[in-house]
Amino acid sequence: ENADWFMECYHGDMTLVNQFHTQLQVTSEVTNKILEYLSTGSDRAKEQARRTFIDEFDPEVSKLEGILDQFSDQVTDLVDNNDYNSSMQTRNVLFIVGIIIVIVALILTVIMATILIRSVVEPVKQLQEAMKKMRQGNMDIEIGYKSEDELGRLSDDLRSVAAFLKAVVAD
Repeated sequence: ENADWFMECYHGDMTLVNQFHTQLQVTSEVTNKILEYLSTGSDRAKEQARRTFIDEFDPEVSKLEGILDQFSDQVTDLVDNNDYNSSMQTRNVLFIVGIIIVIVALILTVIMATILIRSVVEPVKQLQEAMKKMRQGNMDIEIGYKSEDELGRLSDDLRSVAAFLKAVVAD
């Protein structure tokens, strides 16, 4: 509804409106790409989502902010031309669009942070539990976490140490 009103009442540069619309679509596509990566749940996909967020999403949002600044400048020019009501309505719509973009970015940031934190905390808990068993003398540990990252290598090393100690104790 606001977008329709905006298209009808905006008296500024329509190429700017088209740029904004195109940039919004690009940002939406990057957002969908990040969400697809996150939906797989794999460590590699999470890393790709993090990289996409930093390398693609953040710059696209910055471009949107730049276009909104240009809109704001044009609205100020409209005010100077005595079209106050239209200018204020346009400014309000731009303010709402800006808030929506910030909210989407924050939501995506929270989702990314939550998933990344979980991907680190769960393996650490498994390693802590395995080490607790080893301290109690039980070398029959099971660490389900397998990955190519640092925690995966640490898990592999802990499995090796447990197997070595079990062999030493058995001899």
